Amino acid sequence: MPAKRVLISIQEHLLVRVDERAARLGIGRSTYLAQLAAADLQDQSAARAEPQARAGIGEVDRVFVKEPGD
Repeated sequence: MPAKRVLISIQEHLLVRVDERAARLGIGRSTYLAQLAAADLQDQSAARAEPQARAGIGEVDRVFVKEPGD
């Protein structure tokens, strides 16, 4: 999917830190910010899915738990 250009406002001290970190990683500002956004969204998605996954695993465990005497 082609990248879209966006205009954002950011405090200067944060922009300096973003640029420094991107430079240390050897990537551009846009790439760094896009990676941060993607990681944050993935973390949120995983956090929402985890309770559902645990509940599903619990249901599977209950189905396969042997009754006493089986």
